Amino acid sequence: EDASDRSNTIRMLLRGKNGNVYMANRMGTLYEYDADLKNILRREKFTHNVYSMCEDNEGQLWLGMRGIGLRIGADQWYRYNSKDNNSLSNDNVYLIYRDRKGRMWIGTFGGGLELAEPTPDGKYKFRHFFQQTFGMRMVRVIEEDANGMVWVGTSEGICIFHPDSLIADGDNYHLFSYTNGKFCSNEIKCIYRDTKGRMWIGTSGSGLNLCTPQDDYHSLKYEHYGTSEGLVNDVIQSVLGDRKGNLWVATEYGISKFTPSTRSFEN
Repeated sequence: EDASDRSNTIRMLLRGKNGNVYMANRMGTLYEYDADLKNILRREKFTHNVYSMCEDNEGQLWLGMRGIGLRIGADQWYRYNSKDNNSLSNDNVYLIYRDRKGRMWIGTFGGGLELAEPTPDGKYKFRHFFQQTFGMRMVRVIEEDANGMVWVGTSEGICIFHPDSLIADGDNYHLFSYTNGKFCSNEIKCIYRDTKGRMWIGTSGSGLNLCTPQDDYHSLKYEHYGTSEGLVNDVIQSVLGDRKGNLWVATEYGISKFTPSTRSFEN
């Protein structure tokens, strides 16, 4: 297809359990390729963008859409319904995350964090978390750390919780934000756990931060790396590590390679 056509930009990638690769573009088309990327096994068109993908423990594909909710498997759709408190809280689904116990968490941009709970009829209802403020309802990213604590990036900082504790009581979380003086930024764009279990947080405007919880997660120590340390730009879009332990940091103005051992950037 025409490479100059911006609508063909790939928005989302996922490799499934069977090795097949799913891709979704800005036009709302979902492709499934075989493991060698030789053959297209399926092509499906949606009216809106696919913003997130995840497989559950049964191998079902969950698709989070921007503007039209959540699809599970081939035909189960879930949308916001103002008359149903168990419905999805918002139709902008920016992330789907399966935790180590197989529970499926849904991050919405505008409705907070959701836990999908199976119902006896084989469908799902949704429990709502992080409804307290406008910024906390804007959920972008989820990552689990080595202790099984879940880190959620919002537009009002980082929320950290143990899933069992949050499910027992919706107030059982720690919030670290610029607003409460416990972190350098409110706008969290990405969270990356490296091979050594360290947690790196990319922000919109405050660069890259290596975060270490202290005092049983009641405080967060962070080392800041921004343009003054050599990063090409302080607005981070994503972070990924390679086999040598380097971090590749995608920003609004290009890519920086960060070597943690020497604390140095190559742009």
